[in-house]
Amino acid sequence: RRDPAARDLLAGTLDGMAAGGFCDWLGGGFHRYSVDEAWRMPHFEKMVYDNALLARAYAEAGLALDRAEWVAVARVTADYLVGEMRGPEGAFLSSTDADSEGHEGRFFTWTAAQVRAALPPGEADLVIALCGLGATSNLEGDARVLRPALPLAEVAAEFQLTTDLAAGRLASARERLLAARRLRVPPATDDKRLAGWNGMAVWSLAYLGAALPEPRYLQTARTAGHFLLARTAPDGRLERSWRDGAVSGVETLEDVAWVVAAFSQLFEADGEVAWLTAAKALVERRLPHYQTRSGALCDTPDDGPDLLLRPRTPADGATPSAAGVLAAALLRLAALTGEERFRVAGECAVAAEAGLLTRVPAACLTLVQAAEGAVRSGMTLVVVGDPSWVSTRELLATAWRRKPARCVLAPSGPLPLRAESLRAVPLFSGRETVPPGRARAYLCEGGACRIPVEEPAALARLLDAAGS
Repeated sequence: RRDPAARDLLAGTLDGMAAGGFCDWLGGGFHRYSVDEAWRMPHFEKMVYDNALLARAYAEAGLALDRAEWVAVARVTADYLVGEMRGPEGAFLSSTDADSEGHEGRFFTWTAAQVRAALPPGEADLVIALCGLGATSNLEGDARVLRPALPLAEVAAEFQLTTDLAAGRLASARERLLAARRLRVPPATDDKRLAGWNGMAVWSLAYLGAALPEPRYLQTARTAGHFLLARTAPDGRLERSWRDGAVSGVETLEDVAWVVAAFSQLFEADGEVAWLTAAKALVERRLPHYQTRSGALCDTPDDGPDLLLRPRTPADGATPSAAGVLAAALLRLAALTGEERFRVAGECAVAAEAGLLTRVPAACLTLVQAAEGAVRSGMTLVVVGDPSWVSTRELLATAWRRKPARCVLAPSGPLPLRAESLRAVPLFSGRETVPPGRARAYLCEGGACRIPVEEPAALARLLDAAGS
């Protein structure tokens, strides 16, 4: 918000990705990457982790900078995850392939003739003009990736239509084209359920469900969260990969980091203390197996297969660094629970990579974010109020839109607070009683809380000041 250069870079990236060919204009979701510098031509594979991370990125940026079009992209991407990337038990599948019928992109590309066969003439003419299907192809042959090549207002004027009428025809056309595409032979699906990638999806959808708000996303996250709980062995070890009832693979730091982050995010989203308890239990049982004596985090556990050298990957790659994700999750757990051991573990994980962070911080942005949380005292926003109250929903809506990223949210959930909630989140103690129908928010740092506020406008001012 405060850095115009960073804001412009973010806007250029998010706008370019949403308008580019690797954002699926018909079915939603993002293809894995683009193969040309103009971002028009995608590699057609779709990964659950890309779409989980991008859905949250668009939602966070859209809410922070008041860009409704980015929030809309987040919703479409989340709808793709919920509708197309889940198994019948509610867990998330891994990916879909690029090829179908032996040809890359055949499922996703269109010729002008195929568009005309699927649509009434007026809608076909509009789509062909909007997507530039008469221009040079962007794929071998004459099939093209459908994406708007011109502003809708310009195309509407060409057809002597109002923009609203053109938008209505375009919406109808997209529904018809999507229905026609579903009759094609689809790409193959990698239907493994991976613990870490499911954790990413839960972490993302729990946030969207609470922040937008959209109950359907939150319920989807809960269902996948319960799947992850059921895939935990008695000794706390996570089952890395699951398919058709068969378990394979060995748990890694990625699995532990993202499942801890997912469970913690679910607690922030719905106030159900069982999620926080699950996150703590996973950390207690599995964290020691990944720590070195200095507190650095290895990619593999010491109770896994014997390796000559246990690798560490503090830098980000195709996905955020698992070490950075877990370090940040540990610091958030410390803020919620008041337990010093989690703070120390998170700080040690960051400090162990200080040399790399100093030399190439841009390669380790997830750890840099964790380092910021380690340097600045933990900030927690406690909201006490029954979820059924309008006042509670209004305070939470303000909190999700205005709180700094480092601020951890602790919603009380249903009142009266249960004993386990008071034990799990010490900041609830002494604040559990509020007047009926009048929720209260307490901003706390370093174990000390400010005077509570009850009005959304007052909370917005408080959070804006805290983030400056």
